[in-house]
Amino acid sequence: MLLSFYNGLNSLDRIPVFYDGLIRALERAGNQVLVLSANLFMDTAAAEVNSLSKIRNRRGFVSRILSFQPDLVVSFNHATPLELLDALSCPILVWEADSAIYFSNQGDLRKRKERYHFGIVTKSSAPLLRERFGVEPRAMHYLPFATDIRALELPQDKNISFIGSYFNRGEELIRACSEYSIEERRSVSAFLDHIERDPFAGLDDLLRLHEVPPAIARLFSRGILHNLISTNLRVELLSELADLGLTVYGNADWTYAANSSYRLALAFDPTPVYDMAQNERAYNSSRICVNVSHLQATEGLNWRIRDVMASRACLVSDRQDDLGEFAPFVEIPVYRDKYEARSLCASLLEDEGRRAEIVAGSNRAIESGHRFAHRLAAISEITGVPLAGEGPGSRTAVDPAEFGLIGEWQGTGAKRRIVEGIRALLGLLPEKTRKSVKRMLRGVAR
Repeated sequence: MLLSFYNGLNSLDRIPVFYDGLIRALERAGNQVLVLSANLFMDTAAAEVNSLSKIRNRRGFVSRILSFQPDLVVSFNHATPLELLDALSCPILVWEADSAIYFSNQGDLRKRKERYHFGIVTKSSAPLLRERFGVEPRAMHYLPFATDIRALELPQDKNISFIGSYFNRGEELIRACSEYSIEERRSVSAFLDHIERDPFAGLDDLLRLHEVPPAIARLFSRGILHNLISTNLRVELLSELADLGLTVYGNADWTYAANSSYRLALAFDPTPVYDMAQNERAYNSSRICVNVSHLQATEGLNWRIRDVMASRACLVSDRQDDLGEFAPFVEIPVYRDKYEARSLCASLLEDEGRRAEIVAGSNRAIESGHRFAHRLAAISEITGVPLAGEGPGSRTAVDPAEFGLIGEWQGTGAKRRIVEGIRALLGLLPEKTRKSVKRMLRGVAR
């Protein structure tokens, strides 16, 4: 099997928890898995065409994949280079990892949708796939996320934990807005408030409605907006929990939370937590794990929810309609705002018996149908490719260095270092000169 996905860790050796768990389950079932971290080879941004753009030897890359002779491709968010999609003849399952608006190679998907199978993680995704890509209902299959996390008897030395990203910090937007009048800045704030209420509203219409200055509007993309607002929501809520014994794991940018909450910034633990085993230890050593969903996750349940439910931690989550599918086994505590989240967590920390009941019900819910073994059986039925067996299997990562990296590209970390270097240089200039240089750069960009 070829497993292709966007790897936000930008590394061959570091695999995010969900994909790591899926690969482990495939290996246990005797499968040979070729792992393609697609963003190391291509731009995986939502676009009509996403082809190989970061390696020189494209023909050698395609030959390498074809020599593996995959009998099935599982492509999360359709994040597979166009050249491979052209060359492969085996069944392809496009499994939703985010909203369909973030899918790669959208033009190819429309053109060849008849030969794909589609896995959706929430049933409300079906109308969007139908509207955006013309996918017929018979090609869509309900494949919610699953987990490989297990409940382990570890000392629970953390009251509350959260594992997640601190997304883009928004300084560029705020600095750009600072050169406009207070009325214009308020129009930007009203626009952002509207996106928070309705994440998938049409951007062009909202920009006109709120009269956002064109030069500011050009800084926006839906991904930037969703990340900016998601970071604000996470900082606000987690700050309210910081003094209850919170530990935060994720990217190092959590230290920037000090600008608004030094307690939250000091709750950040830089210990790497990204793969299945690391997440398993963090969850099982926590009394409570809190879920704060990304803005674009308006429906469906993210990876974190089932991972926590499979552990010895008690899940406390924001409101998600799909949590109702666990109702026969457990009622997950949910909050509407940061104050209710604090009240719930404080109460649960004092009530070990209630926590134990929630954990036991959560564990039963996971075992009832939310293990990867359940998903592999469903995928086999959908595609006709047998996946359930016994090991030993194997995993092999495709290395972009084998095919000649273009330039010095090493992923988003390189871009961040370049941007931060430019910012540092600008900071050395007098204020008037700095503003002149910024205006000149924006003029060049236009």
